[in-house]
Amino acid sequence: TEMHEKAFDGPGQLLGAGEWMCEPALWLRWMHMGWAVAMIRCELVTLDVEWFQRTMQLQLPEASKYARLFLAYAEKHRDCMSDVFTDIRSLRTMAQDIFEPPMTFEVRHCRPQTSTATGRNEWQPSDRRQWHKVWTSPFKEAHILNRSALLSTMTTDMKHDVVLVYQTLFPSHAHTFHWQSPEEKKLYDNRVYFLKRLFLCLAVCGVTFTTEDNGEALRAWPYPLASAVCHGGRLMMRLHGLDWRLVVNFLFFGETDGWNWEENGPPQPMYVRRAATHGVRLDGAITPRLSEVKTKGTAAFDRGHMGMDIPLGGLSNPTPPHRSGHLFVGPAGVPYRRSGRRRAPPKYATQIQHGHLYLRGDDFGKKPLSVLISDVPLRTQNSAMFRSVMTGAFSAQSSASHQSRGVTGEFTDLSAATTSAGTGSQAQAQAQQ
Repeated sequence: TEMHEKAFDGPGQLLGAGEWMCEPALWLRWMHMGWAVAMIRCELVTLDVEWFQRTMQLQLPEASKYARLFLAYAEKHRDCMSDVFTDIRSLRTMAQDIFEPPMTFEVRHCRPQTSTATGRNEWQPSDRRQWHKVWTSPFKEAHILNRSALLSTMTTDMKHDVVLVYQTLFPSHAHTFHWQSPEEKKLYDNRVYFLKRLFLCLAVCGVTFTTEDNGEALRAWPYPLASAVCHGGRLMMRLHGLDWRLVVNFLFFGETDGWNWEENGPPQPMYVRRAATHGVRLDGAITPRLSEVKTKGTAAFDRGHMGMDIPLGGLSNPTPPHRSGHLFVGPAGVPYRRSGRRRAPPKYATQIQHGHLYLRGDDFGKKPLSVLISDVPLRTQNSAMFRSVMTGAFSAQSSASHQSRGVTGEFTDLSAATTSAGTGSQAQAQAQQ
């Protein structure tokens, strides 16, 4: 942040014991306004600005928010700003608003904010600088040792999840993209409709999760729904008395009989993948239960692996910073460069695939299945006739993977959608016909 002013020509300000001066230099690019002269013998403690700023960036991510708030105050009161801060009450209020250490997670703080007074809208980043913040995590290794800093980072990352998913479904700059064919636009619409209906299903059916490998004790998902599909998270959808292909048909077309799998294979733009790292197994002869397994050997090349490239972040929105220059999200997740000519075709960076969804469907026939232990009320409590299961994972794959966002613990890096079972949280969606 930056704040330059001409030399202050007002009356001097006397400082006593315990008071300070030049604080704006800690938060702004500041030009000092005068001289400090000792009236009597005294001791003065100084603080190195560069050392202070590096330490704050590493240890206290909230400091950047305070700097922006300090700048807003300075711009509003520029006529009376000097090296001596006299409005201590406002300073204390700003500090309490920012540095009051959170000790518990509150999901409401993950909601992007809007302000009619300032015109700020976190749902719609307005420039590349704001998009860079959305794509980047504030996480530092030192945050692991600081509960407040870790909660703040977790909240910021999950707010970014919400923005990215929202923009994927409702992109702000889609109108600027020049379609090359009606088929290209149709395939893009299929991708977006699939994702929109998927989130509706998750919201209606409910999502539960476990932090253990194939744990039986499930809890209601307490975080934003967008975060259930980010950071490499995998979702298992248990379908009772319903073929998983009919669910995929509904997600694409809004109706279960919209596609013939036997004749045409998976509906476009979904395609068959050669391999995958995870699958689902039905264990136990007497009381069968579902288990997620890591595929080994030839099982990794089994049938049923499917994938779909998605425009993660929203069509025509800026991608994470890349050495190739300014790139924008394409309709299938392949970034493109804009041409200077009007309505010129986009130049795709085909070496990068920016977003991907993996899906696998398994049909286990009709078997009695005990419902996993849960503290969440379910429509079926004791047993159910189980038919099929569908698992899926989202990922963002880019050669700029160092910019991908991630949180330690239950949440893995966004580019690692196929990490080993147990490194990430397992979320399950309860679905009934």
